[in-house]
Amino acid sequence: MTFLELGEKKGPLFRAAVVVAQGVMWNFFFLLYLASPNTAHAFVGFLEEEAVKTYTHALQEIDAGRLWPVDGPVKPPAIAVAYWKLPEDASMRDVILAIRAGEMERERGKEKEREKKKRKKRVRARERKNKQKTHSLSFS
Repeated sequence: MTFLELGEKKGPLFRAAVVVAQGVMWNFFFLLYLASPNTAHAFVGFLEEEAVKTYTHALQEIDAGRLWPVDGPVKPPAIAVAYWKLPEDASMRDVILAIRAGEMERERGKEKEREKKKRKKRVRARERKNKQKTHSLSFS
């Protein structure tokens, strides 16, 4: 919503392009999830990693004065300030920092969840192996 709000200044063609791109992506992801949920989850992880890189690059461009310098500082949309609980005098740089932090936090959470699943799998495999050893010893 933040970037769609910024797009209002660009005109209806820009907004239409964003809506069409979102529609294509939604349908693509829906079909991908139906075909292979694991691949869909991996794809989301990839997108989150790329988003962090993109936001980091955007911050570098803002700091260098190459992003949003033409009309002076761009005020962040009110929806962004409210959503990320930013101060009223927040800049777009602050918004980008908040978005990037959210992406990084989600990725860390998913990584922890993957590690937890791997540990459970190893424990179950070890228990099965021990059970088989015990079972084969009882018949000896």
